Amino acid sequence: MNMKNTTQLIGYLGADPIVRETKTEKIYVSFPLSTHEHYKNAKGEKVTKTLWHSIEAYGELAKRVKTFANKGDQVGLSGKLTYKKEKATIVAAEVLFLKKGDCIEKAEKEKGIKEAV
Repeated sequence: MNMKNTTQLIGYLGADPIVRETKTEKIYVSFPLSTHEHYKNAKGEKVTKTLWHSIEAYGELAKRVKTFANKGDQVGLSGKLTYKKEKATIVAAEVLFLKKGDCIEKAEKEKGIKEAV
């Protein structure tokens, strides 16, 4: 069996992406991403649970995320789960900008990137 470390999420940016630099001077961005779980409790009431994920993106993907994504934007992403100092972080390999509005219009004008939905 060939098992892979792959994670896919659709959620909302909890803050604007922050540009950072590695010890080897490579640029990356980091940002929190929220996802939501919906279920009914024992009383039959609808409950929404918000989960927060730490996301990082490197290289050209980092530049696109910094340019086109802002706090509150909805994105879909795929990547791999990593651990740094016992903290889980998802390193994105692909990010789709799902929110209609400013980031899509900006992307279409500047890069010709089309809306994902």
